[in-house]
Amino acid sequence: MFSIYNQLPAHHSLPRMMWQLIKLGIGLFTAIGVLVSLVPLNVVITNNLNSPAGRFAYTFLQHSMQTSLQSMITSVAIICFMYWSLDKRPASQLRLYGGILSFIIGFFTTMGFFFSSFNNLPLAEAHSTIILVIGFLKAISISSLLFQLFKIPYFVKWHFQTISATELQLTKPRIFIGVTLFIILCWSAYLFVLYPGTMSWDTLNQLAEFFGKHVTNIYPTGHYLLHAGQSTISDHHPYVSTLIYGSVVKLAVYCGSAKLGLFTLSLLQTIFSASVLTYSILILQKLQFRTRWLVASILFYALFPLFPLYSIFVVKNTVYSISVLWFSLLIIHAMLNKSLWSTPWWIISIILSLSIQIFNIKYGFYVALVASISVLFTFKTQGKRIFAIFFVPILLFQSSYMIGRTILHIIPGDPVEMYSIPFQQTARYLRTYPNDVTVQERKTLNRMFDVSNMKKLYNPNTSDPLKSGGGGVPTVYRYKSANAQDLKEYRKVWLHMFLKHPGIYFAAFFNQTYQYLSLDSRPSLTVKDLATDDFPLNLPMHSPKQYEFTTNGKRFTFNYTTRKQHGRNIIIIFCNLLLSLPIISILFRGTTFFIASLILLMYVLAEHRYRWIAALSVIWMQIPFCLLSPVNGSQRYMYPFLFSGLLIIASLITIFSKRHHASSIV
Repeated sequence: MFSIYNQLPAHHSLPRMMWQLIKLGIGLFTAIGVLVSLVPLNVVITNNLNSPAGRFAYTFLQHSMQTSLQSMITSVAIICFMYWSLDKRPASQLRLYGGILSFIIGFFTTMGFFFSSFNNLPLAEAHSTIILVIGFLKAISISSLLFQLFKIPYFVKWHFQTISATELQLTKPRIFIGVTLFIILCWSAYLFVLYPGTMSWDTLNQLAEFFGKHVTNIYPTGHYLLHAGQSTISDHHPYVSTLIYGSVVKLAVYCGSAKLGLFTLSLLQTIFSASVLTYSILILQKLQFRTRWLVASILFYALFPLFPLYSIFVVKNTVYSISVLWFSLLIIHAMLNKSLWSTPWWIISIILSLSIQIFNIKYGFYVALVASISVLFTFKTQGKRIFAIFFVPILLFQSSYMIGRTILHIIPGDPVEMYSIPFQQTARYLRTYPNDVTVQERKTLNRMFDVSNMKKLYNPNTSDPLKSGGGGVPTVYRYKSANAQDLKEYRKVWLHMFLKHPGIYFAAFFNQTYQYLSLDSRPSLTVKDLATDDFPLNLPMHSPKQYEFTTNGKRFTFNYTTRKQHGRNIIIIFCNLLLSLPIISILFRGTTFFIASLILLMYVLAEHRYRWIAALSVIWMQIPFCLLSPVNGSQRYMYPFLFSGLLIIASLITIFSKRHHASSIV
């Protein structure tokens, strides 16, 4: 529709001139909207000028003067780009999917803009008018700019791939093993400095369960689910991974050192990660990427610090994320070579990758199930074989849980773990509309929660304090007295309250999720020597007796260490140096690849490359579980996107490199 002026006769100069002015106007509006959204709101609000508009105008001018060169370059670049792109007409399907995705990202970014400044929508604020205007400009400008950016792949030439054979023959076992060892060698400095390894609080609690310590103050289980004779191992975290972690550490203690157990787990994860990443290079080769890009990819895996840091990090999400990438690579390989469906090594690999997903993450079963169904529908000619192959992990999963409940007496996971968003919505409702809760509603809520603590402990960005004691904070969930009937009655109250004030429920949802889709999402950009999901550089810090374990008469623990501090400081300096580089820094954000996966999905649908859905559905299935997770913008929940980031970009390039070849199988 934006190229209508091209259809006009040459003598219609007035409409042509008007269209040029309209394009400049749209570009100018978009540039202003982007610049306005960069103004720090805390300065706007605290400025002493009486008029909200005056405060904003003053701050905007002051901010623009401080960054005059950057603002001018940004404005000119946006105006020129919009002027060029408005004449380009994308495929009709892209207009639909691109419009939807650009609106979603613009909307979530605007929600993040509001919540990061006020922890609430600004509708009730005294300065709401100017803030809403800024939000409107931000949403429209970002959505418009993104929609135009989505056209670019249709109007550029791709030089990443070649039809000739590449020099790097990773199909040869010697070269494949060599590349894997090169990556591990580059990571060995991290293994040495971080010895015996790093782990999360979740892993520490899993070890506590295995060695007989109760952790009910961390994630309590409703007493109505307990019965006599149960072990201390629960299914809060998949108990199979708990058994593996505990068994390796216990064996190492028998051998003389618990540290050896943690190092063994770190080393096994490192080898697994390096092998799968090398396999991804092999798939890029089969997708006909040029040798220079294969070498660049190897160096990226070997030198970018997040890969070794996350590969060494002993936590269920690491192994799960690597297996997600592995599964996608195996399916792409089968797309390129149909004979693999009957190859033993490929069948075993598929079964292993799905099994690892299912046994490491609670929702891994549902992800694997959907991925299996998508593969089944995509490769209908291999239907019986696919069904037989994919049935094995599901059978193993069901059998193991029957064994766990009946023989090992595993404590079942509490259903409240699935109620992160509803609990957040209820807490926000109680805080915002305390006088709009009936006596019966309050009575029902009090059977499930300590309502006064629920209001006090509500954190817009995480639901953990509402579901557990949080390791010492006042208890909200009445796990000792609540039962299944109380949970059922709570759901009814939750629905009644939603019908009365739906807006507060939407506010709670977006406040809990916006960082996954906001372009403004910024994790901590200062790397510290702490055990964080963003930069796992140490073990969790706790009191000496809190996590002291005993087995075979030997006591041991895993705690924060100051050993090799100089080496850790070098890693910190290196990471902070990379984080200071504008382009490189976005590679540290899981949000970058989360959004990139959605962009890829948009192009897959627009280009009708439906076979890619079978290969990448296991990645896209992470999206709803991230949005329903207990932490807003959790980097750990986005590990699958980070490990699969290069594959996501390579898939996008492949789709557009081959878009003119209808016979292409990919």
